Amino acid sequence: MYDKKATKKYKETEKGKLANRKTNQKYYYNHLNKIKAQYKLKDLFKSGNISNDEFICAICSKQSIEKHHENYELPFVFIPLCKKHHSEIGGLE
Repeated sequence: MYDKKATKKYKETEKGKLANRKTNQKYYYNHLNKIKAQYKLKDLFKSGNISNDEFICAICSKQSIEKHHENYELPFVFIPLCKKHHSEIGGLE
């Protein structure tokens, strides 16, 4: 386990800020399709054309608040899942 206080303190230093920025940039460039798909879907929901209330989890039928993409090239094709099942499916990838 790591020391959360020490990590927080490190991230507040200039060296820590630079390291964090590099990590974020690396993630962004490695997951660009994923990020673009998430923003396109988020914009669709913000526009009011579609609501989270319309979806239920494909596994347990609880109200769904998360969307799972099988293919990020098709951002509007997703599987609605609850947090529990989305984390379980996400761990299988």
